[in-house]
Amino acid sequence: MNTTTQKIINNLIIRITPEKGNPTSQSISRLETYLKNEKNRDFIYRKLIERSKLNKKGITLKVFELIQKFISHYQPSNEVINQISDFCLKISQNPKNNLLIEKAQNVTSILDNITHKNIPKKQELNFTTNFLPFKFDSFNAFEKKQVPSLIFAPYFSGQFRLESINDNKSKKKSMSLKSKKVIQAKLGDSIQTKLTEIQKFKANQLNEQKQKMKMFQKRKYKMFVYKNYVEQDLLILPEEDYKMILDCVVNSRNQEARIIASRLYIKIVMDCFKIHDFESVLNSFIVFLELLNSKIQENKKFAFDLLLNLAIHSNIYSEACKVPFKNNPELKSNLENSNKRNSQEVKNTNMNNVENIIKNLFHLLNQMILILATKNEKNKTIWTYALKSFLFFTFSQGKCDPDKIKIVHPQVLLSLYNHSFNQSDSIQRVLIQIIMNKIYTKYIFDHPLFDRYFGVNFLFDTLRDSRSFEIRENMFFVLFDILASDLSSEFKLLDQNLISLFYQLLIHLHFPHVLPQLLKYSSEDTNRYLIEFIVAQKKNPQIGKIIESIPSKIIELFFKRVNYYIIKYGKYELEFQNFTGNFSQFERILETLLNSSDLDNRNNGQKWLSDLIIKDKYIFKLNIQKVEKKGMKKIKKKSPYLNLFFELSTSSNQNTRYSYLVISEQLLQALKGSMVSKKHSDTWKPGSRIASFLNLLLIQIVHNYETNTRNILKMLDLIFLILGFDLPSVPTFPIENNEPDNIYLRFLNGKITIPNDLLEPISIQILKHIFQNLPDTKNLIHAKSSCLFLISQKCIQNPKNLEVVGGEPFFKVLSVGNNSLIAYQSSKFLVEYFKLKHADKYNKILIKISKKKEKNPKNIKNAYFLFLEIEKILSNLKRSKK
Repeated sequence: MNTTTQKIINNLIIRITPEKGNPTSQSISRLETYLKNEKNRDFIYRKLIERSKLNKKGITLKVFELIQKFISHYQPSNEVINQISDFCLKISQNPKNNLLIEKAQNVTSILDNITHKNIPKKQELNFTTNFLPFKFDSFNAFEKKQVPSLIFAPYFSGQFRLESINDNKSKKKSMSLKSKKVIQAKLGDSIQTKLTEIQKFKANQLNEQKQKMKMFQKRKYKMFVYKNYVEQDLLILPEEDYKMILDCVVNSRNQEARIIASRLYIKIVMDCFKIHDFESVLNSFIVFLELLNSKIQENKKFAFDLLLNLAIHSNIYSEACKVPFKNNPELKSNLENSNKRNSQEVKNTNMNNVENIIKNLFHLLNQMILILATKNEKNKTIWTYALKSFLFFTFSQGKCDPDKIKIVHPQVLLSLYNHSFNQSDSIQRVLIQIIMNKIYTKYIFDHPLFDRYFGVNFLFDTLRDSRSFEIRENMFFVLFDILASDLSSEFKLLDQNLISLFYQLLIHLHFPHVLPQLLKYSSEDTNRYLIEFIVAQKKNPQIGKIIESIPSKIIELFFKRVNYYIIKYGKYELEFQNFTGNFSQFERILETLLNSSDLDNRNNGQKWLSDLIIKDKYIFKLNIQKVEKKGMKKIKKKSPYLNLFFELSTSSNQNTRYSYLVISEQLLQALKGSMVSKKHSDTWKPGSRIASFLNLLLIQIVHNYETNTRNILKMLDLIFLILGFDLPSVPTFPIENNEPDNIYLRFLNGKITIPNDLLEPISIQILKHIFQNLPDTKNLIHAKSSCLFLISQKCIQNPKNLEVVGGEPFFKVLSVGNNSLIAYQSSKFLVEYFKLKHADKYNKILIKISKKKEKNPKNIKNAYFLFLEIEKILSNLKRSKK
């Protein structure tokens, strides 16, 4: 098509599809004249689709009306049909415009009728050509021997023989004299002479071919195929002999005669490809229908054998047409003498026609399987032949061709599946996978067609009866997506028994890993529909049975999604103990979330429990002193949520204990907010209550001997985050500011302080436990130094605390350690404690040091050096006394 024609068609389409008003009949008839030319059709339909993508309602409606009017009379290529089908699918998914959806469904139904035609009559063979090409790599298939029972080498290479699909070990037998007489009587002397010539040529080529076949590269093999398929002499036969061959293929009872006739038939088809007589090839396909309609079972098997062999040779010929033979010097002279072959256009046309024949072979196979289904064929062997032929056509280089699946009639798939139970599980799984692809690509969004061909009962029956777990798993996915699409659309495919069926599916059919995969790989909308479906049924007692039937490992993934949507949609008011039937089940679900190694799961569980505790409001009335004296018995009665929270501190799982600390922070922040809102006259009174509650929370986990570094650091974080106050920058310790800023560095630099009134309720055991379990790593040294400072403050406030941590030796050991910051902190405490305990001695020693070290005043100002001097003087005094 030239550019001028394209511009004319483009302008014509714009005039025919105005946003407002109606096009003239002259313009439509003019477009129809262009559609009559097959070369213009794909371009016109593509331009119509592009025109409709302007998202203007009036234009889109007119485009659908034009497609609906012309598509049945002027069919485009299969690729364009798929594009139109995809566009209709997108329109159908948009629920805003019912009129557009109706138009799109009308076009889809027309496309469905185009794709699945009725079986043609014997006299009126009219095979459609709207199928994609069959991709087949003959060289790879031959070398790798993917299907060893089939014919991949041509007839002249010495390996041409028609054999049964299951006859893998058939042996070559020389033709008997009696069989030769049969063939001679049937086919005549001229055909027998030609056959003898072929056999002689085959014998001459056999030895040479065996040596070279393993060394052939892909291109050389294709060249070889081209030379022997395309350049072979034609087998010219009279019309009577041709009819005799077809009659022998259909009606002969002699197996050898039928095989020779079949070889000749395939040779004739290959010759028809060379002379471009494709109509004769299509007319000859009636042979397969006659074989299939025969009452003899062997004829039906032979029909699939012959179809498969013809498909293989057609594919090899198709590969031969694609050979870049112009660059081959060996064939160059032959090409110059052949004007017909020298034409690239003729070559391309020939290749396209051969590919169309291959497509029609696949269509013919579908019709043959439909005939078997219509006649209720019960012979298992025939169905095995049909199944393996179908798999050969459907799979290309080990992968299922999705375009082929779109073409297949659903009745073909169901018939093959219903007769596949004597096959292996792997074949059944392949068929189920193909059926799933068929449902997803075409019928998942068209419920009437789905109900007509498959139906929910088919899915449930397969789920219940299949011996393969993987097949049951696949059906579960299909059923679930149908449920989701049904909830999200105006169609109501599933009846009122759906809920009970779905409950039975989850409760009685045990899937240890289907549900997490379903939630993990399904779309967000699909999961939302499931969750909203469950939420809507929360009062149903069977919900509890469903959740009880889910193993603990699955709860984590399941409720990750559930909690995600509860958080997203703000549905905290839902009390899940009603959801699950009893509080113990609620505890199990919550503990599974808090034990999770997944951060989102833990965050959801933490938020869920903290919100329930805050909503309960018992923490605002809690008498902390009574709880410390009498224990948690009263809490268990008053607030099961708070009791469940305290039980988390005794868990053996470190993730659960960390969740306990995170929830503690959320509760303390809520308590802190409520105290500020009450506007207490005494500033420290509410602060002291918060500190007491913090002490109560932390002492629970200390009693459990927590040693995990992350959890220990979180405990210290809580103390500083809850009790710390910002102050102006007043340096307290000589800490350099070139390190990353954090709350502990700011504390050591005097930017944050913890008042003594707030520090007093915090037990010295908590601080000691934190200090002892924090490692001496570089990234934690500021945290450990800050903790040591709090310990020293507590010891100065109350000398009894010093005994708890280990007395002065505890600090003296630290003062001579490797870490300078810890040594400085310990020395500073020891100097202050010595000053507090022995004030007179301290003053005398300080005067002596100042006189002795006037040249180096650092020894007085720096607590570390000052402590060393004090220790030195005290040791000298002890020696002098001795």
